[in-house]
Amino acid sequence: RSLESDGMEIHVYEKAEPEPRIEVAEDLAQYTRAGEFDSIVGIGGGSAMDLAKIASMSVRNPGQVRDYLGVNLLHRKGAPLICMPTTSGTGSEVTMFSVLTVGGKKMDVVSPHILPDVALMDPVLTVTMPPELTAGTGMDALSQAVETVTSLAATPLTDALALKAIQLVGNSLRAAYAKGDSLKARSEMALAATLSGLAFGSGKLTLGHSLAQTFGPLREIPHGVSCGIALPYVMEFYLPTIPEKLSMIAEAMRMETRGISAREAGIKAIQFVKKLAADIGIPSTLRDVGFDRDQLPLLAETCVKEWPRPNSPRDLTKQSVLEVIEKMWEGRILS
Repeated sequence: RSLESDGMEIHVYEKAEPEPRIEVAEDLAQYTRAGEFDSIVGIGGGSAMDLAKIASMSVRNPGQVRDYLGVNLLHRKGAPLICMPTTSGTGSEVTMFSVLTVGGKKMDVVSPHILPDVALMDPVLTVTMPPELTAGTGMDALSQAVETVTSLAATPLTDALALKAIQLVGNSLRAAYAKGDSLKARSEMALAATLSGLAFGSGKLTLGHSLAQTFGPLREIPHGVSCGIALPYVMEFYLPTIPEKLSMIAEAMRMETRGISAREAGIKAIQFVKKLAADIGIPSTLRDVGFDRDQLPLLAETCVKEWPRPNSPRDLTKQSVLEVIEKMWEGRILS
């Protein structure tokens, strides 16, 4: 109404969906081009904002959306884009990624040309999130931050952003889950999501998101929930290689680390994340979300093939990833 009162003509695209399919993105591209819009506003969760990026790029880049799946395939900046998150998870309002589902698999459009021009974060927009959505999106923000800290591409700047995000999630996710109208908790979670998006944009993600993007779509598990299932197991996987990084995460979570080794501090961080996920209703195993044991080797093979992470501090082979997935299925951690 405020835009219309200023004389602007507003159109609303109403076919957005969670984990958007490529078919929806192609329909949106046609809709946007036919409308000859001057600018795009994306309001919603990560999926809505990712679709807004598709709308923006379609104004000035011809062809099908699928032509741009990959890295740096866009030719030019799209229409001016404003993003307003109503969830606290993906940080999509500050990233150059648009994640789409293609044939049941996650694929990305990756380009600085889809980075939003303006990000407006108002925690009031997040207070109506139900507890389940609060939990999943919150674990996505935490996973992004933790994975960025563990990444070989991490820098002092990305560490500062990610560790602050981890601190905020540790402080406020339980409160936001239990008491959704707490503006303090919602404000801290909104900031955590944006900081995690800024961090992983250059610090990069590791095995946790590779696993989540492999098994999540197969059972239509919300992305943040998939990340929450994987996160403690992935932290344990990296503990032998980078205990000092997990110790930093423990300190950000305000664990007592004085007088103990980096490995012992890292174990505390893993235990904290495991308990946090349980407290907010995140499933703890792959069995809980419907996978059979005989499916695990294919999951490992697909993960390594389709989501390689050269920035991983441990080599991701089919065997090493299968060992993580088997632990995820059994619920075996820190044993």
